[in-house]
Amino acid sequence: MRQYFQQITSEFERVGLSEDFVSIAENQAAVKWTGHGVGKNGREVTFEGIDLFEMSDDGKIQTMWAYWDPTTVIAGLQN
Repeated sequence: MRQYFQQITSEFERVGLSEDFVSIAENQAAVKWTGHGVGKNGREVTFEGIDLFEMSDDGKIQTMWAYWDPTTVIAGLQN
């Protein structure tokens, strides 16, 4: 997961995510987020997604599903 995130963020000069909504039920969580960034080409890009998490009994993430459209990010970062 770390390698995937590093690959995506390597195209940005600056990038960050903000949590818009969080819902927790038992050992599961859902997070609706918005990303904002500036590419190495100077263009600004905004993108959204929803992540779903399932936690183990000791509170660590055991499964994660990420739903977002990377084509928005790719289009914004192209020269």
